[in-house]
Amino acid sequence: MFNKDLFQEARKNAFFLVATIAMGVGIGVTVVIQSRLISQIISRVFLEENTVEQVQPLVFYLIAAVVFRAVFLLLQDLTAGRLSSQIMHNLRNRLFSRVLELGPVQIGQERTGELSNVIFQGVEKLDVYFREYLPRLALAGIIPLLVLIFVFPIDWLTGIIFLFTAPLIPLFMILIGQQAEIETKRQWNVLGKLNGYFFDVIRGLETIKNFSQSSARIKDIREKSEQYAILTLRVLRIAFLSALVLEMLATISTAVVAVQIGLRLLYGKMALVDGLFLLILAPEFYLPLRQLGASFHAGREGVAAAERIYQVLGSGKPQKVSPGRQKTIHFSNLIEFRNVSFQYKEKERPSVAELNFNIARGDHAALVGRSGGGKSTIAALLLGFILPHNGEVLVDGQPLTTGNVQAWRRQIAYIPQFPYLFNGTIEDNMRIAKENASDAEIVQAVQYANAEEFILRLPEKYNTIIGEDGAKISRGQAQRLAIARAFLRDAALWIVDEPTASLDPQNEHRISEILQQVRYRCTVLVIAHRLSTVVNADTILVLDHGRIVETGTHKQLIQKSGLYMELVGSVGGYQ
Repeated sequence: MFNKDLFQEARKNAFFLVATIAMGVGIGVTVVIQSRLISQIISRVFLEENTVEQVQPLVFYLIAAVVFRAVFLLLQDLTAGRLSSQIMHNLRNRLFSRVLELGPVQIGQERTGELSNVIFQGVEKLDVYFREYLPRLALAGIIPLLVLIFVFPIDWLTGIIFLFTAPLIPLFMILIGQQAEIETKRQWNVLGKLNGYFFDVIRGLETIKNFSQSSARIKDIREKSEQYAILTLRVLRIAFLSALVLEMLATISTAVVAVQIGLRLLYGKMALVDGLFLLILAPEFYLPLRQLGASFHAGREGVAAAERIYQVLGSGKPQKVSPGRQKTIHFSNLIEFRNVSFQYKEKERPSVAELNFNIARGDHAALVGRSGGGKSTIAALLLGFILPHNGEVLVDGQPLTTGNVQAWRRQIAYIPQFPYLFNGTIEDNMRIAKENASDAEIVQAVQYANAEEFILRLPEKYNTIIGEDGAKISRGQAQRLAIARAFLRDAALWIVDEPTASLDPQNEHRISEILQQVRYRCTVLVIAHRLSTVVNADTILVLDHGRIVETGTHKQLIQKSGLYMELVGSVGGYQ
């Protein structure tokens, strides 16, 4: 239940943690004072027959103690809440930053639904841990010791009973917690898988409908939901059992104290004022331990969620970046790959191996090869989403590992084969490329991409909301918007992953012409699947199993009758 990573998070906000614990100590002190005052008032009124005027100062002190206890309770709630909110805010920021740092390649290995569950629900589970469990854990160790300091000078027998019965509560918490830990981890893992599966179903709804798999998917979701419900009931059963055992222990211990004090009061071996003080204080002595037990289940959930959170924060290979990472990169002459190798997982065949090639400013280069040949890996290396394990990628002689990768990406326009469009208007999606673009610049970019015609037919034209991932427009229209964004970015380098894949022949020809025009003002690297985007390239790099096996123009490669010729002539290959 004591997680080192979570404790380190609390230490980063030490002021609020110490303040929360200090307020708890203040509550403990006021409880002792309040118990002492109550016992003295009762003793003086009933045994010494004091009048109201005689006990009036003690009553005022008692009221002051009650007020101070209420203030400490309020301040403890405020500081604990601030501690919790500050840590959750910082963790969410770190998770988002980690996702952005890893980039689409490494984070793509995580299931989107499960990842969102970690970032939102997982972090939310930590609220009770920091708001209640961690402060109560500290107070459960401090307040009983504080009470014992006051009890032992008055009555050593009661102090010994307190001393030997108090550890029974955390002991049973540990014993029950071992099984609770197993069940809570299972519950959290099943919840993550359920969220991931449900998200997959939503994203693949069209495919599910096409293959008439709706009933099967509903059955799977129902089974996973039932499994989660069963695990939740198991966890709750353990939580209720824990609460019952802890309450019984606290009640029995209090009863033992009450019986031995009652017998000694009966035989006149203890003063009434001391007996009342100890009897009033007994429930307060066990209260922090009982409160710790009450928040046990929530604390266990927080620890289970934290384990997955820190897995995400520590996931992916650390990128070995030189200290001078902030150097600005300007692409004006040459991009070089020098002996570049990269593999996604250890003990697997490298995705690319010992790559050596150059792309000069103004070139129109193309990457071709069979699926899985390493074309997309080269694009990811150029974008800085991944760093080479061996070799270097240089821009005008400067390694990308020593430059400001964000500034470098601002010089690139990347057009993937399936571009993502956000749930907003067409204008909103265009401004992702250039936030301060004028309306005239947006219209001009759209015209270049031959997209204005379909936009003007939409109900709200540029203000039409196109839905998540462009759900309200066709794939070809989405591709043209992606090309328009690239125009608006006015980048020095275009990386294009087959922009004509979803277009009709007329628009395909138009885009091919656009790529020819673009080469006169920037560099173009095309990941090619169609011959129309390859034939006019200055340089064609033919990849096979991550290595460059052929280089040349279309005419030169056709004459060699090698892999390129095989790809061009194959059925379903390059057309």
